[in-house]
Amino acid sequence: MKFILNLWLEQKNPLIQLLDAVTGDVVLQWRRDKVFTLLDAGEICLEDLVDESLSPLERLGLVKEF
Repeated sequence: MKFILNLWLEQKNPLIQLLDAVTGDVVLQWRRDKVFTLLDAGEICLEDLVDESLSPLERLGLVKEF
């Protein structure tokens, strides 16, 4: 199963969503308080969410495979 991370971290009310890449269904969702708790506790860090093997355009989803 492939997933898409939908991250809105630089907002007043940050959001982390894990989506099914095929259906777009939300598999997991954390909102404001949970996101802050996870970041503050070190459970997740921004570096863990970045795939260094991808170019900046690939990270933004601007490069598509055909």
